[in-house]
Amino acid sequence: MEDEKAGAARIEQILAEVKPLAAEYYRLTGKPLGVTGEVAEYLAATILDLELAPARTAGYDALRRNGGLVEKIQIKGRAYGENANPGQRLGRIKLDADCDVVMLVVMDSATLEAREILEASYADVVEVLSRPGSRARDRGQLGIATFRAISRTIWAAERPVVAAPTCIATGVAQGPFCPECGHEFRGTWGGIDAHWKSRHDHIMPYEEAWPLLRSGRYVARGPGSA
Repeated sequence: MEDEKAGAARIEQILAEVKPLAAEYYRLTGKPLGVTGEVAEYLAATILDLELAPARTAGYDALRRNGGLVEKIQIKGRAYGENANPGQRLGRIKLDADCDVVMLVVMDSATLEAREILEASYADVVEVLSRPGSRARDRGQLGIATFRAISRTIWAAERPVVAAPTCIATGVAQGPFCPECGHEFRGTWGGIDAHWKSRHDHIMPYEEAWPLLRSGRYVARGPGSA
């Protein structure tokens, strides 16, 4: 048991050291180093005070203890940047895993800092993956938007609302502006549906985002999808 604890502690230390190197590699090359999943596990464990499972544990990556309750958690990670593919998917999820919860850590690809952590019950994930005729069923992979629909955000980095800039001479707002990337819409929200679906649907489906955008209550939350 002591050897396992020491090994887990060393793994966390290694991941803490790898994270800035992976972020620098991405900034220099524009390509991920291939440690996104491992960094996601480290971030989730650090932010949520989880206990990382020993290497090669089947079915789950971490444990969450709450009194006598112990939950087994699979952790997936996805990093987004300026040229993010809105159709990204989670890594493969087995239907017979020894698991209670699936978490998704959304990161900024330029820094590998966590932007958001979402959580869904493993039972709900399996239900979606098991639907007849589903493409996700064949791949064992859920799209980010699909996962969002069955999950809840349990942690998010603080990001301010992006206010519409004003003209210095008149004091009149020059927007409206997309709160995620700052794109200006000329006088009205015309074209917001196409813009959002092509750039930010992975952050929140347009159907959910539009009422918040229209009312001015939307708070930026995604890792900079310009």
